[in-house]
Amino acid sequence: MIVYMNTFFKVCLLVTILTISAISEPVVRVDKIYGEENLYIQRSGAGEFFRAFLEQNGEIGDHFRTDTDSMASLRFFLGGLANLGKGCELAVISEKQGEVVSEGVEVTKGAIWAKFGKHEDKPVKIKTAGGVMGIRGTEFVVQVDNEGNTKFTLLEGNVSITPVQGDPIEVEASEERGPEITFGPNTPLLTKLYGLAELRERLREDLGPAFEELQVSLENLRRELREADLQVRLAETRELTGNIDDRLYLGLGKARRGAQTAEDALNADSTREGLEKARDITSRIDEILAGAGQSTETESAPPSPKPMVNTPHPEISWESLGADRYAVLILHPSNDDLVYWLDETEDTSYRHPEDAKPLTSGLYRFRIIPVNSDGRPAGDAYDAPFVVKE
Repeated sequence: MIVYMNTFFKVCLLVTILTISAISEPVVRVDKIYGEENLYIQRSGAGEFFRAFLEQNGEIGDHFRTDTDSMASLRFFLGGLANLGKGCELAVISEKQGEVVSEGVEVTKGAIWAKFGKHEDKPVKIKTAGGVMGIRGTEFVVQVDNEGNTKFTLLEGNVSITPVQGDPIEVEASEERGPEITFGPNTPLLTKLYGLAELRERLREDLGPAFEELQVSLENLRRELREADLQVRLAETRELTGNIDDRLYLGLGKARRGAQTAEDALNADSTREGLEKARDITSRIDEILAGAGQSTETESAPPSPKPMVNTPHPEISWESLGADRYAVLILHPSNDDLVYWLDETEDTSYRHPEDAKPLTSGLYRFRIIPVNSDGRPAGDAYDAPFVVKE
């Protein structure tokens, strides 16, 4: 049976997803991942691809990739949604012309189905190996093959295209017809007009089973988690979490309030002094949380929770909280705006994926939120602190 502390916290879960290295100007957010749910992100176009997560923010220069069994939706803050097909690769880009900065994506492989609002002063840029498309209030599909050839299908609005081969053109879709435009690094631009019904049938043939899923305009249900005024209970860590090596707990050493680094929080040994300092950190966890500005609703202070110690890919387990699904979040110890991971599970245990970016040494919190079938909160959330030791 789970033992909960008699402490309650009222918080607004304003989830602006950031990675551990803070993103200064996010321009896009992971809205949905479906199929086998394998979406990967490479920061600034360099280094390793790590698994992306729901509500993760991206900035200029980040690369996204789906595998051959997964699709995803990226929501741009300037007003647009790009649905990535299976086996798709793209980078978030920007281009400065005078004082105007245009945001957009570079599609290197696969298909995207996207829709953007009107941006007359700074059109969204879509770049491929075949050329650059300037988007102004447009619904369109971009398909890029392995040779870099582009097929651009315009369903709504207008677009200017500057191909590598040939002269720039501007095209527009009407209520009855839309253009299908092909071009490539070594292929001249070719435009054909089709009725919209025929145009969609051609897309159905090109995209196969992905056609129906890609064309759906997805609602961002995850905003419910960001905006919910949740009642958050501080759970008894040792009761709610599983797969913890208690011996590591005894190894906690030098600690201080708000410690964030391995040197500050985890430079430990198993001596008597280390054990005394481990006890000291247990008495300070509630002070750390209280320092975040969270209000308590209890007449007397409860006993302090015990910190759990885990690997860079922590595993958490809990008894049923009366829901069919749970949102699992990993948070900064005193700031709900800093979220390092968000996922959902039908189980009562969860392990941070091995192919996700490892958590660095330091103090964190996990949060378990019961959710309904469409991702909305369906009950009290439960928090507890934990420490990662590499």
